[in-house]
Amino acid sequence: MLLERREQAAISLAATMNKARVIDAPLSADRPIAPRSMMIYAGSLFLACAMTAGVILFGGIFRTKIMSVAEVESTQISVMGIIPYTKEGGGVEEGQNGIMEESFRRMRSNLRFLTEEGDKKCILMTSTISGEGKSFISINLALTFAFLGCRVLVVGLDIRRPRLAEYFRIKSHVGMTSYLSDNEIKPEDIIFPSGVHEQLFVAPAGPIPPNPAELLERARLKEAFAYFREQFDYIIVDSAPVGLISDTLSLSKVTDFTLYVCRMNYTHKNVLSEIVEIQRSGQLNQISLVVNGGNLAEKKYGYGYGYGYSYGYRDTHKKHK
Repeated sequence: MLLERREQAAISLAATMNKARVIDAPLSADRPIAPRSMMIYAGSLFLACAMTAGVILFGGIFRTKIMSVAEVESTQISVMGIIPYTKEGGGVEEGQNGIMEESFRRMRSNLRFLTEEGDKKCILMTSTISGEGKSFISINLALTFAFLGCRVLVVGLDIRRPRLAEYFRIKSHVGMTSYLSDNEIKPEDIIFPSGVHEQLFVAPAGPIPPNPAELLERARLKEAFAYFREQFDYIIVDSAPVGLISDTLSLSKVTDFTLYVCRMNYTHKNVLSEIVEIQRSGQLNQISLVVNGGNLAEKKYGYGYGYGYSYGYRDTHKKHK
């Protein structure tokens, strides 16, 4: 029995013994063989440099929108003003010295320099497509002139999509289209107080007509603007986008200057060549560009001292009050 037990134990031991055996002892190194860190770092650095160079050299091919003021200035057309983008939004306020007010004051100074000679006081505001800030700039520029004590009239001639009556909360439906289509209506009948400033007045577009292009070609349009020039110091015409319809091109006969609005990250770059062609053909009078949503830091002149001083004065004034 004991012999049988010993044989069973030997069989069990043989069944559980490891069949593998070490022939040569393993060799260890100071550094790991893989992954190779230096190769990974070198490859990553090369890819980063290649991607950066590709973005700098070929990034403009894939960008279709205007991204900087320098692109606008490359047209060789004068830039009348740069309206900055602010998170607060809103327009200009009388007696304030914020960045928005200073931007519109600078544009006002440039326009006053151009309008000093003769009877040139009518400014046409247009853009390429809707949404570039044309009406916003028209209203705030008119307010900036009104702050000087000038009598200013904002004329709504975007008669396919009228918005001025809504902005100024004018309830009357009489406007420019009513005057142009009805011989009984006089120019003074379509002028309304803005309700924002005592020197600012509005001539809204009126009801949408079935024949807007033909309506703007009537002789009564010149008669209306002749009256406007007698009664007001400045006339700002909020017109339709020139890139969509041809209504705006017919307004060159009653206006003196054209402010063409381009909006950063919104207006397509191919529009710039179209503006140059419009200026070359003389379809609009004395075109100047206005950059909406631009970065003032791109310009050589600075605003740091003026704004810091004015804000400090405002804060101190509030504390004393």
